[in-house]
Amino acid sequence: MNLKCNICDCNIDSENGDIIGEFGISPVAFCVWCLSSMTDMVIQLNGFDDIPTLQERIIMLREEQGDRSVQAMQRYTAKLRKKLKEMKNDTSK
Repeated sequence: MNLKCNICDCNIDSENGDIIGEFGISPVAFCVWCLSSMTDMVIQLNGFDDIPTLQERIIMLREEQGDRSVQAMQRYTAKLRKKLKEMKNDTSK
């Protein structure tokens, strides 16, 4: 079966980065050029090509998620401080 890009009708070669998948239950195929163009369009439409917009979105995501990565780093740092304190106490005896 020779698949064609749903946008430009070129032949699909999944080994060269072309994508074969589904939109819901509808089968779709996109060449790397059309996929790249769609991705760029979504980035522009959502303002993700604008640094202040991206920074604002990052802040919103951190607030929504409670910034788990920062919390995890804080817990790890606290454990390291505790171990360091214990090591200092052991060497002072």
